Amino acid sequence: NKLGVLLAIAPPTDLTYMTSAFGWLLKASEMLEGTLARIGVYEVFATGSVIQRLAEHFCRFRIIRDSLCRGFFELVDSPHPGSIADETYETLYSHFPSGTSVRTMARYGQTLRSGKFRKYDFGERGNLKKYGSAHPPEYELGAVTVPTVIVQGASDTLVTVRDSERLVSRLPRAELCIIDDPLWNHFDVVYSHKINESLFPLINQYLLKYNTRKAKSSDKIASLFFPQLSFKIRAIRDLD
Repeated sequence: NKLGVLLAIAPPTDLTYMTSAFGWLLKASEMLEGTLARIGVYEVFATGSVIQRLAEHFCRFRIIRDSLCRGFFELVDSPHPGSIADETYETLYSHFPSGTSVRTMARYGQTLRSGKFRKYDFGERGNLKKYGSAHPPEYELGAVTVPTVIVQGASDTLVTVRDSERLVSRLPRAELCIIDDPLWNHFDVVYSHKINESLFPLINQYLLKYNTRKAKSSDKIASLFFPQLSFKIRAIRDLD
Protein backbone atom coordinates (compact mmCIF):
# COMPACT_ATOMS: atom_id res chain seq x y z
CA ASN A 1 0.00 0.00 0.00
CA LYS A 2 3.05 2.27 0.01
CA LEU A 3 3.56 1.92 -3.75
CA GLY A 4 1.53 3.81 -6.33
CA VAL A 5 2.54 1.84 -9.40
CA LEU A 6 5.14 -0.65 -10.58
CA LEU A 7 6.61 0.19 -13.99
CA ALA A 8 8.44 -2.77 -15.50
CA ILE A 9 10.18 -2.38 -18.86
CA ALA A 10 10.24 -5.70 -20.73
CA PRO A 11 10.91 -7.81 -17.60
CA PRO A 12 12.33 -11.26 -18.47
CA THR A 13 10.03 -13.36 -16.31
CA ASP A 14 8.70 -15.38 -19.23
CA LEU A 15 10.90 -16.29 -22.22
CA THR A 16 8.73 -18.91 -23.88
CA TYR A 17 8.43 -17.03 -27.16
CA MET A 18 11.96 -15.63 -27.35
CA THR A 19 13.12 -15.52 -30.98
CA SER A 20 16.56 -14.01 -30.39
CA ALA A 21 19.66 -16.04 -31.24
CA PHE A 22 20.70 -15.32 -27.65
CA GLY A 23 18.30 -18.07 -26.62
CA TRP A 24 20.71 -20.68 -27.97
CA LEU A 25 23.43 -19.36 -25.68
CA LEU A 26 21.09 -19.54 -22.69
CA LYS A 27 20.24 -23.14 -23.49
CA ALA A 28 23.90 -23.99 -23.93
CA SER A 29 24.73 -22.39 -20.58
CA GLU A 30 22.18 -24.59 -18.87
CA MET A 31 23.57 -27.73 -20.47
CA LEU A 32 27.24 -26.87 -19.91
CA GLU A 33 27.07 -25.30 -16.44
CA GLY A 34 28.30 -28.44 -14.67
CA THR A 35 31.13 -28.99 -17.15
CA LEU A 36 32.26 -25.38 -16.91
CA ALA A 37 32.20 -25.52 -13.11
CA ARG A 38 34.46 -28.57 -13.13
CA ILE A 39 37.11 -26.67 -15.07
CA GLY A 40 36.73 -23.56 -12.93
CA VAL A 41 34.70 -21.36 -15.27
CA TYR A 42 32.00 -19.47 -13.40
CA GLU A 43 31.80 -16.19 -15.32
CA VAL A 44 31.03 -15.25 -18.92
CA PHE A 45 31.50 -12.00 -20.83
CA ALA A 46 33.87 -10.74 -18.15
CA THR A 47 34.75 -7.06 -18.15
CA GLY A 48 38.27 -6.61 -19.46
CA SER A 49 38.33 -9.90 -21.35
CA VAL A 50 40.35 -10.16 -24.55
CA ILE A 51 37.21 -10.22 -26.68
CA GLN A 52 35.81 -7.12 -25.03
CA ARG A 53 39.08 -5.23 -25.37
CA LEU A 54 39.28 -6.10 -29.06
CA ALA A 55 35.69 -4.99 -29.61
CA GLU A 56 36.32 -1.79 -27.67
CA HIS A 57 39.27 -0.96 -29.91
CA PHE A 58 38.02 -1.98 -33.35
CA CYS A 59 34.44 -0.74 -33.01
CA ARG A 60 35.80 2.80 -33.15
CA PHE A 61 36.54 2.28 -36.85
CA ARG A 62 33.54 3.04 -39.05
CA ILE A 63 33.78 0.05 -41.37
CA ILE A 64 33.91 -2.38 -38.44
CA ARG A 65 31.39 -0.40 -36.40
CA ASP A 66 28.81 -0.51 -39.19
CA SER A 67 29.32 -4.20 -39.93
CA LEU A 68 30.47 -6.40 -37.06
CA CYS A 69 29.63 -4.21 -34.07
CA ARG A 70 26.21 -3.15 -35.27
CA GLY A 71 25.60 -6.62 -36.70
CA PHE A 72 26.14 -8.25 -33.30
CA PHE A 73 23.35 -6.15 -31.79
CA GLU A 74 21.05 -7.01 -34.68
CA LEU A 75 21.86 -10.70 -34.22
CA VAL A 76 20.84 -10.61 -30.57
CA ASP A 77 17.87 -8.28 -31.04
CA SER A 78 15.84 -7.02 -33.99
CA PRO A 79 17.21 -4.22 -36.22
CA HIS A 80 16.11 -0.65 -35.56
CA PRO A 81 17.91 1.56 -38.08
CA GLY A 82 18.92 4.96 -36.73
CA SER A 83 17.87 4.27 -33.16
CA ILE A 84 21.35 3.83 -31.70
CA ALA A 85 23.74 6.61 -32.65
CA ASP A 86 27.09 5.87 -34.28
CA GLU A 87 28.84 7.54 -31.35
CA THR A 88 27.10 5.15 -28.97
CA TYR A 89 28.30 2.11 -30.89
CA GLU A 90 31.83 3.50 -30.79
CA THR A 91 31.86 3.73 -27.01
CA LEU A 92 29.41 1.16 -25.63
CA TYR A 93 31.77 -1.77 -26.09
CA SER A 94 33.92 -0.19 -23.39
CA HIS A 95 31.15 -1.20 -20.99
CA PHE A 96 29.28 -3.96 -22.81
CA PRO A 97 29.09 -6.78 -22.02
CA SER A 98 29.83 -6.26 -18.35
CA GLY A 99 29.99 -9.89 -17.26
CA THR A 100 27.63 -12.25 -15.50
CA SER A 101 27.76 -15.66 -13.87
CA VAL A 102 27.28 -18.94 -15.69
CA ARG A 103 24.64 -19.72 -13.05
CA THR A 104 22.64 -16.65 -14.09
CA MET A 105 22.80 -17.64 -17.74
CA ALA A 106 21.77 -21.19 -16.84
CA ARG A 107 18.89 -19.87 -14.76
CA TYR A 108 17.49 -17.99 -17.77
CA GLY A 109 18.06 -21.10 -19.86
CA GLN A 110 15.87 -23.01 -17.43
CA THR A 111 13.16 -20.37 -17.77
CA LEU A 112 13.35 -20.63 -21.54
CA ARG A 113 13.07 -24.42 -21.41
CA SER A 114 10.38 -24.75 -18.74
CA GLY A 115 8.27 -21.71 -19.52
CA LYS A 116 8.01 -21.10 -15.77
CA PHE A 117 9.17 -18.20 -13.61
CA ARG A 118 10.68 -20.06 -10.69
CA LYS A 119 13.77 -20.46 -8.56
CA TYR A 120 16.92 -22.15 -9.78
CA ASP A 121 16.54 -25.85 -10.54
CA PHE A 122 19.26 -27.89 -8.80
CA GLY A 123 17.88 -31.21 -10.02
CA GLU A 124 15.59 -33.49 -8.03
CA ARG A 125 18.10 -34.35 -5.29
CA GLY A 126 19.35 -30.79 -4.98
CA ASN A 127 15.83 -29.39 -4.97
CA LEU A 128 14.77 -31.73 -2.16
CA LYS A 129 17.71 -30.53 -0.09
CA LYS A 130 17.27 -26.86 -0.94
CA TYR A 131 13.50 -26.45 -1.21
CA GLY A 132 12.05 -29.63 0.29
CA SER A 133 10.38 -30.53 -3.01
CA ALA A 134 11.39 -32.31 -6.20
CA HIS A 135 10.80 -29.20 -8.29
CA PRO A 136 11.83 -25.60 -7.62
CA PRO A 137 9.00 -23.37 -6.37
CA GLU A 138 7.48 -20.83 -8.72
CA TYR A 139 7.44 -17.17 -7.77
CA GLU A 140 3.98 -16.12 -6.60
CA LEU A 141 3.11 -13.43 -9.13
CA GLY A 142 -0.42 -13.39 -7.79
CA ALA A 143 0.96 -11.77 -4.64
CA VAL A 144 1.99 -8.68 -6.61
CA THR A 145 -1.10 -6.60 -5.92
CA VAL A 146 0.37 -3.18 -6.68
CA PRO A 147 -0.92 -1.65 -9.95
CA THR A 148 1.55 -2.77 -12.59
CA VAL A 149 2.34 -1.45 -16.05
CA ILE A 150 4.47 -3.61 -18.35
CA VAL A 151 6.13 -1.41 -20.97
CA GLN A 152 7.05 -3.33 -24.10
CA GLY A 153 8.62 -2.82 -27.51
CA ALA A 154 6.79 -4.41 -30.43
CA SER A 155 10.02 -5.68 -32.02
CA ASP A 156 11.69 -6.98 -28.86
CA THR A 157 12.98 -10.48 -29.64
CA LEU A 158 14.44 -11.14 -26.17
CA VAL A 159 11.26 -10.44 -24.21
CA THR A 160 8.49 -10.65 -26.77
CA VAL A 161 5.03 -9.12 -26.69
CA ARG A 162 3.51 -12.59 -26.32
CA ASP A 163 5.66 -13.27 -23.27
CA SER A 164 4.65 -9.96 -21.71
CA GLU A 165 1.01 -10.75 -22.42
CA ARG A 166 1.43 -14.01 -20.52
CA LEU A 167 2.96 -12.12 -17.61
CA VAL A 168 0.13 -9.59 -17.54
CA SER A 169 -2.44 -12.39 -17.48
CA ARG A 170 -0.84 -13.74 -14.29
CA LEU A 171 -0.74 -10.44 -12.41
CA PRO A 172 -3.85 -9.32 -10.50
CA ARG A 173 -3.74 -5.65 -11.51
CA ALA A 174 -1.73 -5.14 -14.65
CA GLU A 175 -1.82 -3.67 -18.11
CA LEU A 176 0.47 -3.88 -21.09
CA CYS A 177 1.66 -0.75 -22.85
CA ILE A 178 3.19 -1.09 -26.31
CA ILE A 179 5.54 1.76 -27.25
CA ASP A 180 4.28 3.49 -30.38
CA ASP A 181 7.49 2.98 -32.36
CA PRO A 182 6.89 -0.36 -34.19
CA LEU A 183 10.65 -1.11 -34.36
CA TRP A 184 11.35 -0.53 -30.66
CA ASN A 185 13.40 -3.43 -29.30
CA HIS A 186 15.08 -4.55 -26.07
CA PHE A 187 18.39 -2.70 -26.45
CA ASP A 188 16.60 0.55 -27.29
CA VAL A 189 15.60 0.87 -23.63
CA VAL A 190 19.24 1.47 -22.70
CA TYR A 191 21.01 2.72 -25.82
CA SER A 192 18.53 4.48 -28.11
CA HIS A 193 18.84 8.22 -28.56
CA LYS A 194 15.03 8.27 -28.92
CA ILE A 195 14.24 7.41 -25.31
CA ASN A 196 13.57 11.05 -24.46
CA GLU A 197 10.68 11.13 -26.91
CA SER A 198 9.49 7.52 -26.89
CA LEU A 199 10.03 6.16 -23.38
CA PHE A 200 10.54 8.84 -20.73
CA PRO A 201 7.27 10.72 -21.42
CA LEU A 202 5.43 7.42 -21.13
CA ILE A 203 7.00 6.66 -17.77
CA ASN A 204 6.23 10.17 -16.58
CA GLN A 205 2.61 9.84 -17.63
CA TYR A 206 2.09 6.73 -15.52
CA LEU A 207 3.94 8.16 -12.54
CA LEU A 208 1.64 11.16 -12.65
CA LYS A 209 -1.43 9.02 -13.22
CA TYR A 210 -0.81 6.93 -10.11
CA ASN A 211 0.42 9.74 -7.91
CA THR A 212 -2.81 10.04 -5.93
CA ARG A 213 -1.84 13.33 -4.31
CA LYS A 214 -1.59 14.99 -7.72
CA ALA A 215 -4.02 12.90 -9.68
CA LYS A 216 -6.35 15.79 -10.47
CA SER A 217 -3.62 17.86 -12.11
CA SER A 218 -1.62 15.06 -13.71
CA ASP A 219 -3.11 15.48 -17.18
CA LYS A 220 -2.40 19.20 -17.16
CA ILE A 221 1.18 18.65 -16.05
CA ALA A 222 1.78 15.97 -18.67
CA SER A 223 0.37 18.11 -21.47
CA LEU A 224 2.43 21.08 -20.31
CA PHE A 225 5.80 19.31 -20.25
CA PHE A 226 5.20 16.64 -22.90
CA PRO A 227 2.88 18.04 -25.61
CA GLN A 228 4.49 15.73 -28.17
CA LEU A 229 3.14 12.51 -26.64
CA SER A 230 2.04 10.24 -29.47
CA PHE A 231 2.28 6.69 -28.17
CA LYS A 232 -0.58 4.23 -28.16
CA ILE A 233 -1.53 2.36 -25.03
CA ARG A 234 -3.04 -1.09 -25.34
CA ALA A 235 -4.56 -2.28 -22.08
CA ILE A 236 -4.63 -6.04 -21.74
CA ARG A 237 -6.37 -5.78 -18.42
CA ASP A 238 -7.90 -2.65 -16.92
CA LEU A 239 -6.61 -1.74 -13.51
CA ASP A 240 -10.16 -1.22 -12.40
